[in-house]
Amino acid sequence: MDINLMFENFLKLCGVLGIIAGLVRAIVYLATPYRKVSNKIKRHDELFANDKRTLEELKIQVHYEKECINAIGLAIAELINHEISGNDIGELKDRQRELNKILLQYQQNHDL
Repeated sequence: MDINLMFENFLKLCGVLGIIAGLVRAIVYLATPYRKVSNKIKRHDELFANDKRTLEELKIQVHYEKECINAIGLAIAELINHEISGNDIGELKDRQRELNKILLQYQQNHDL
């Protein structure tokens, strides 16, 4: 075999390998932004799900706090009514039971 032919074939092989390496590099270069954006989107989805879960928990907590505030307001109004009207303690006991019930529910749900 002629040395020039071997050298020519070697150069052709190096050229083909260079072209393949260039194509791989171009594909990796083009795919990198897609991977970065995809990872960012996944991270934002996780953060959004966490924020949504936190918001739902806060909505539940606000609901129970509104119930407690309402029950406390009714109990205070009943105390004022008791002071004004005299010795009628029947409604006062009902408000006490209702307030205790709501506060107990709040305590149980808040501890979860």
